[in-house]
Amino acid sequence: GFAFLVAVAAAALPLPAHVIERWYSRGVFPALQRSLTTISNLVPFALFDVLWIGAVAAAAILAYRQRDDWRRGVRRVVTVFACAAVIVYLGFLATWGLNYRRVPLDEKVVFDEERITAPAHAALGDWAVATLNAEYAAAHHGPVDLEGLRAAFQDAHRALGGTPIVTGRPKTTLLGWYFHKASIAGMTDPFFLETLLAPDLLEVERPFVIAHEWAHLAGYADESEANFVAYLACRRGGAAARYSAALMIVGYASGSRPLKDAL
Repeated sequence: GFAFLVAVAAAALPLPAHVIERWYSRGVFPALQRSLTTISNLVPFALFDVLWIGAVAAAAILAYRQRDDWRRGVRRVVTVFACAAVIVYLGFLATWGLNYRRVPLDEKVVFDEERITAPAHAALGDWAVATLNAEYAAAHHGPVDLEGLRAAFQDAHRALGGTPIVTGRPKTTLLGWYFHKASIAGMTDPFFLETLLAPDLLEVERPFVIAHEWAHLAGYADESEANFVAYLACRRGGAAARYSAALMIVGYASGSRPLKDAL
């Protein structure tokens, strides 16, 4: 009962963004992230797979044990699921989810909306196309340089006022089939703070997706903010990282004018 009341209060009465920013996102969370990601990096498989498979197995066993009295069983299953949902929700908020309520990034950096113009948009598209052409051979030469990408990410994160994080070891997941069907490129496990990637990613897509998930590990919960941080990181990286950023950005920037004109 008490946990349920805490969960309701956490959902209905969120703290002010500046409080979350100071005490959680820049206070408790960085230390928690470094601890949890360090632990999850020790194993080559996704701990999140263990979590969801265990949850499915526990639910199946619970339902099977209630087969003799289905009315009582339904009440029992609903009660257990409700309690589990409360625990999962509170755990999600504590380990990562409160970052959704922090101060938005555009309120923490110098942001001039008047600089968002059609010519600037076109220039970004020109950079993307030029980079795709110039870096093609180098980007397809070998696997991702994780050490170089890690250094570039830490530099970008530090430029935004962040403290160094423990970057996640890129892992595949047994949810790969779902990622493929749902067009999901990657995911940050919000409980063990690990980096999960779709198994069918192209090698040239991996730097941007990895940097995006690392941005989530750094507390940038919003998808657009994570994309921005990944873009900054990849621009600071090697040829493969720059190519990966251009591959992502060209989709955003091509709307400023017909892509055939840029090519």
